[in-house]
Amino acid sequence: MKFVKVIGLLVVSLIFSSAFAQDVTRCGTDVLLEQQLQDPKFKRSYKKLERVAKKAEDAKRLLALPDLPITVPVIVHIIHFGENYGEENHLTTEYVQEAIDNVNQNFSGDFNDDPTTNTQINFCIANASTSGSPIEGIRYYDWDDLGLGNWTPDVFYNNHIDVSNLIGYDRNNYCNIFVAPFSSPLGFAYIPPTNFGVFMGTNWFGVTNTGNYGLNRTLVHELGHYCGLYHTFHLTSTCTPTNTNCVSQGDKVCDTPITTGNFGCPSNSAACPDALIENYMDYTNDGCMNLFTQGQTLRMMAQLETYRPGVVNNSLACGAVGGIDAGINGLYVFDIGCSPIKDIVFNLQNFGDTLTESTINYSINGENNFIVWEGNLGFGESEIITIPNIEIGFGLIDIEVNVDALGDIYEDNNVSNIQIDNYEGTLIDVVIDYDALPFGFEWYISEADTSGNPIGEPIYEFNYDSPSAGTTFNTEYACTSETFIFCLEEGNYVVYVEDLFGNGMFYPCTSGGSIDTAGDIAIINGNDTLNYVNGDWGDDEILPFTVGPPDLCPPSDCPWDVDGNGYVWTNDILVILQYYGLETECSPFDINQDGVVGVDDILDAIANFSTECSTGELRPEGEFDNFLRSEQEGQLITTTLYNIMGQEVQNKTYLDTGIYVIVKEWDVPEVGVFITKEKIYYQQN
Repeated sequence: MKFVKVIGLLVVSLIFSSAFAQDVTRCGTDVLLEQQLQDPKFKRSYKKLERVAKKAEDAKRLLALPDLPITVPVIVHIIHFGENYGEENHLTTEYVQEAIDNVNQNFSGDFNDDPTTNTQINFCIANASTSGSPIEGIRYYDWDDLGLGNWTPDVFYNNHIDVSNLIGYDRNNYCNIFVAPFSSPLGFAYIPPTNFGVFMGTNWFGVTNTGNYGLNRTLVHELGHYCGLYHTFHLTSTCTPTNTNCVSQGDKVCDTPITTGNFGCPSNSAACPDALIENYMDYTNDGCMNLFTQGQTLRMMAQLETYRPGVVNNSLACGAVGGIDAGINGLYVFDIGCSPIKDIVFNLQNFGDTLTESTINYSINGENNFIVWEGNLGFGESEIITIPNIEIGFGLIDIEVNVDALGDIYEDNNVSNIQIDNYEGTLIDVVIDYDALPFGFEWYISEADTSGNPIGEPIYEFNYDSPSAGTTFNTEYACTSETFIFCLEEGNYVVYVEDLFGNGMFYPCTSGGSIDTAGDIAIINGNDTLNYVNGDWGDDEILPFTVGPPDLCPPSDCPWDVDGNGYVWTNDILVILQYYGLETECSPFDINQDGVVGVDDILDAIANFSTECSTGELRPEGEFDNFLRSEQEGQLITTTLYNIMGQEVQNKTYLDTGIYVIVKEWDVPEVGVFITKEKIYYQQN
């Protein structure tokens, strides 16, 4: 990518390319600048801008007047992949606000005892346009909706200027921060006067307290670039340069000692003897950084006032808008699939005066309803709202939520829409009975091809790290059972399990826990086990399985018991006879499921006559009648006479010669209703 028409310097921070000499590279500034300076037009423009900036800074230095605080309004753009609000890359408004608050702590010198480290520069999330109209200072985008191709970090980096042009807001008057799920580099920004904005990897935005870069100092570093700072080691390759004019050499700040760049937290091994490893514009770990110098503050003030006047003079951007302004963002539905009833969740945000009541209108595929919210939200506050147990059905579902507060002065942020595919799916359980030492155990579930090979990103991943030194027993998972439930569409899937120590899960549960057996891993659909492994399966095991269409005619262990009383008796045959000739699909009376209730079904029931369904065994002829007589516990309810065709005999006074069946219905305490039969042969005199 060429930058021949861009007047300014692109500063790319953090791990940018393995081609750099350092093991841990936090910026590609020098390489990029050297490439840009190869173009004569860019070089002339760049040198001219350097002279203009120096004059502005010198003028401020000569005046020696205290600087008034500068406020920089920001618009934060959150790019995600359609996750639920508050999950993974879909950061909450509270988290974004906390990240900006932390930046202000760093720029105010709160993490350093020297009062001169206070830069007097403050950042605020904008809520008003330059004319005072309400705007949204935190904005959300699904990457797929931007039309810039399938996501990869390289695609984003190669198109980041297009991203800025597409969704950036009034960049001459607002600092635009774009947060997206890339990790190499961790962040980058443009030095004045170029105003494409600041770009941050999602994992490095905000305070996570994890790893070497979990204190939000990457964002502080990039905003330093936005305000006009170079790295402290800019164009410096030796600790003893021959030309030591600090005004024109290095980072062009005279109170930042010479350095060639520091990594980690080198308390006794800095790159140069006097290196200021605590400086935000070096490459040390976040925990090592805690200051800007007075010279850097002077340069940032001059750069902002000279090249970003619209930003620093935007006095209306962050004031509370007079009047009621309720807004909505983060509309989502939990756990899509497998149920037509869902909770609708969204974030109610107040951008104006105190909000105490609002009507929440919502529609599902055009069918309207509403609830009334009551509470107390001050300016900038928000609340997660859940509309529970809404019947949305299956298929493509259009959901719209409209926040309607009385007297709302700005309606552009009142409505949010989503479309979801609430597929019917099948609930699949992955049941894991952990053994006594489940260290180093990992597993994931993924879509698969017909051979069981994983396809794409895992649907879910789980790992339990190896034990630390001295740890001998995993009390959290050992000898416990966990069930993970997934709603899966029809298709091929695989569960892949791996053990760091190469012995699966075979340690017996002799140390207590909630289970007696151990090491079982099962994939279950209802009553069917789709795949299973147990004990010592070595380093890894692949468990493929298939989720098919729902069985409209689930098999029965005792299909001849059509009246459901647990026994195959005369009544079952009589019921089947009543439906003789019926053409149907999935009828309980069509024993062989050939689509017709016919002779084969009757013969099948007769062949299993007297079967007790719970045992599958045949009961001896008349045994149940004898039970009733001997125990005298059964109460006779009805007696009915049928001919051999299954027709009830109405007139019992005149019978033709033939075979008849006497059917008796009994009520047996603690047993239930049973049907008994007695076959008789009647000969007319």
